Amino acid sequence: MLSPKKIVFLFLLSLSSSLSFSQEAMVDTSLNFEVINLINTAAELRNGVEYNEAEILLSKALVRAEKSKSLSVLAKVRFEIGILNIYQGNYTEALSNLQLGLSIYERLGDENGIAVSHEGIGSIYYGQKEYSKARVSYEKCLLIKEKGDDKRSIANALNNMGCVSSKMGNSLEAIEFHRKSLAIWEELGSVSGKAITLEHLANCLIIDLKLDEALSMLLKSHKMLQHVSNERQSVLLAIEIGNLMWDMKRYKDAASWCNQAYDYALKRNYRQEQQKSCYCLYKSYQSLNKSELALTNYKKYVAMRDSIFGQEMTKEITELEMNYAFEKEQLADSLRYVAEGQLQKSRIQRQRIGLVSIGSMLFLATALAFVVLQGKQKSDLLLLNILPKATAIELKKKGKAEAKHYDSVSILFTDFKGFTSLSEQLSPEDLVKDLDKCFSAFDRICETHGIEKIKTIGDAYMAAGGLPITNNTHAVDAVNAALEMAEVVSREKAKKMAEGHPFFEIRIGIHTGPVVAGIVGVKKFQYDIWGDTVNTASRMESSGEVGKVNISEATYKLLKNDASFCFTSRGKIEAKGKGKMEMYFAEAKT
Repeated sequence: MLSPKKIVFLFLLSLSSSLSFSQEAMVDTSLNFEVINLINTAAELRNGVEYNEAEILLSKALVRAEKSKSLSVLAKVRFEIGILNIYQGNYTEALSNLQLGLSIYERLGDENGIAVSHEGIGSIYYGQKEYSKARVSYEKCLLIKEKGDDKRSIANALNNMGCVSSKMGNSLEAIEFHRKSLAIWEELGSVSGKAITLEHLANCLIIDLKLDEALSMLLKSHKMLQHVSNERQSVLLAIEIGNLMWDMKRYKDAASWCNQAYDYALKRNYRQEQQKSCYCLYKSYQSLNKSELALTNYKKYVAMRDSIFGQEMTKEITELEMNYAFEKEQLADSLRYVAEGQLQKSRIQRQRIGLVSIGSMLFLATALAFVVLQGKQKSDLLLLNILPKATAIELKKKGKAEAKHYDSVSILFTDFKGFTSLSEQLSPEDLVKDLDKCFSAFDRICETHGIEKIKTIGDAYMAAGGLPITNNTHAVDAVNAALEMAEVVSREKAKKMAEGHPFFEIRIGIHTGPVVAGIVGVKKFQYDIWGDTVNTASRMESSGEVGKVNISEATYKLLKNDASFCFTSRGKIEAKGKGKMEMYFAEAKT
């Protein structure tokens, strides 16, 4: 079944025939050509996945449109910003901008603008699974489109109605809408239109459990899209085929299709498609008992998941699986809860094979048994995602993990300057969004350099090199990671300054010394470290300067002969609770 984000993307595909009306209107009335140029350039950047640059141009376009006092120009800009928001996954902002554009189009009596705005709004509601609201918007769009003679737009509107009907459980109505759309595309001779509609029909067949027929349609659709060079949709469809093959227990074929999709998505920097293909690969390799490959792809999937909702869901699932794996006295309740949660999640996300018939007790028993068998593998993967591997193995084997002493590790601390005052300038949603963006980047950097993320405390981030597996490169790894983190924040700061928005500034500190590491608590536990080394590393951060990596004398002694770095001595600096300490700024040698 089409995912929420996918249907939003299909809406974007339909815009090619709908966007020209505003541009023609503006040209005919000699409106602001500078705004038109900014919008067109921004659209090119957006299609090239250069979202930040597109956002900057549209911000400029909005300022000029407001000065021009032209409602047509302003509506167009709001619409384009809304479309960019959809590409970025910022659905709340997208909805706000499209509704602002809609209100202007309604004042102008511009029916084409009204229809396209309703189409975009409906797609956002669809993406948020508010199908009743989506249907209302889609119906308004269809009613307007059917008054005109633009058959391409009518076909798109019919497909939208088919998709939402399917989500609302009316498969027969959905098929009827899609067949009407397919007839139009065939009349127009549109290969891409036929391909997309065949995919919609295939998903209706999946609901009716006609999997072989559905797969045939999807393969035909994919071949058509390759012929018309519809790259992004072709990648999405490859993932869809992989997921269907997984449902059909053709796990090797599923892995093959999703590997193909991932490679292309990576090449084109299609982030959402990378995420979807990684999850398909995780499932496929798990089913093939290739645990290492399954874990690798699950980690990639988690790293690319950037929404707050997604992170909260991960925490909830982790807690469920921890209870399943370690609270054996509650096994019966855990199995029932995991099974129900897994089946419900499957219904919501894909409407795949499930408990279609309430009376089918044999299928229910089989599905429950499948979830139970998969539970252990999944809990193992999730445990490895939140704990170091050696600690996870010990915890599973003994039910606890002993604390361990490490003679030499490098502790990295980051903190944002003026975070409290910044929080007063931003909405809670924007503050958390910006913080999450930085910390997600930090997570990837830590993984790249082989250092262990320990925890976040408010706006502080803590990681350590040299544990749980000892090594001699922990100081080098920590400093390299710190320099990359500083660069990430610096780039984001430049972007925010150009937009006139509040920005983060970071301080980073590193100290090397002995620590004790282990697990705290017995429920909702976490891996943590203790010792004076931790406190000193924190002082390195608070005694540092914005944008700099401040290291202690102990870390400096390990790195002073490393040709890849250069150091600036700061002399003895007063550190709270520590007195005067030797400190150095570390930089990459250019």
